[in-house]
Amino acid sequence: MLRDSILLLALLCLSATTVNAQTKPPCQLGVLLGKATRNFIVAHPQSLTSAALLYEQAKYTNDQPVNEYERLLGRLSPDVQASAQGQAVARRLEALRKQPQVGHLLPNFTMPDTAGVAVSLGQFRGNTYSSISGGTGAALVSVQCRISSNSRRNMLGN
Repeated sequence: MLRDSILLLALLCLSATTVNAQTKPPCQLGVLLGKATRNFIVAHPQSLTSAALLYEQAKYTNDQPVNEYERLLGRLSPDVQASAQGQAVARRLEALRKQPQVGHLLPNFTMPDTAGVAVSLGQFRGNTYSSISGGTGAALVSVQCRISSNSRRNMLGN
């Protein structure tokens, strides 16, 4: 048990220096760290530490499909799943399930442009814009759409 705690502490210290909350680890070390963390979670289903680590994996590392995190949550004991840490993991996974996915259409939304005029994403569906960005404060939305070859020729003057 002490050996596992020391290993876990070393992993957490290492993760603090190799994992940035905004980016995935750029090297193989980050991949190994994530795998070691997931192995710890599987090996210690009765531990609240496993739920805390799973939350950290899903929130900051987020390098696995949501169903992998759900599988790990399902392997935790019922007591750990019912704990505050387990409930935080469940809420995080629900938020991940609702996030836009690559290759899927975004749901329609409306937000003000820089002049304060309401603009909806649906207004641009099927049009040939290369990039639409907007936001205020910390919120930034960027949507990229396909440009047809005819539009590309017209834009380039060809």
